[in-house]
Amino acid sequence: MNNFFMFAGWGMFFFFLLIIWVIIWKGIALWLAARNNHKIWFIIILLINTISILEIIYIFAVAMKKPNAKKTLSEEIKFGEEEKTIE
Repeated sequence: MNNFFMFAGWGMFFFFLLIIWVIIWKGIALWLAARNNHKIWFIIILLINTISILEIIYIFAVAMKKPNAKKTLSEEIKFGEEEKTIE
């Protein structure tokens, strides 16, 4: 009987570690989804609990992906200067 309570104590410890793990990853993923205006991802991450697997996939596969820019910054500056000279 004493072993049961000892195991239950460790179980509670790991349960709280898991809760902290999930809250951290979920918070980061929700923050990035809101900042990137990914409404569908925000709702999915908010409602589905996957022990942070979905959150980690979102953070490293979707949120960190750079958008494909058609023009570089230098091209935009040149384009803006050309517009000013035309007017």
